[in-house]
Amino acid sequence: MIRNDSTAGHLFDVVGIGNAIVDVLVKSDDSFLANYSLVKGSMSLIDQEKAEELYNASGPGMETSGGSAANTLSGISQLGGRAGFIGRVKKDQLGDILLTTSRLWELTLRLLQQSVVLPPQDA
Repeated sequence: MIRNDSTAGHLFDVVGIGNAIVDVLVKSDDSFLANYSLVKGSMSLIDQEKAEELYNASGPGMETSGGSAANTLSGISQLGGRAGFIGRVKKDQLGDILLTTSRLWELTLRLLQQSVVLPPQDA
């Protein structure tokens, strides 16, 4: 990344504040989607109870860090920029996945890991 005098001495090129989200991708058929009132090709924020229900009903899947801020910062980091992320993540398996993936992206993190359950916020 090209640096000029205006970026000299700054710790980061870009800092993002956002929701730390873990995407869970599983293979399913249309009947599974219909049984759980899910829309094909969509994304849904769900609470812990619904997540556990879907995990128990579906087969193995792939878990990866997501969220618009984190994904943008990942791209900046992969292009050589110095990216930092500020967010909150639960102290559990999915939170650990987000932390591990973010370290692979070489993002500098300022995360508060919490052991309390917080309901998803409506957009």
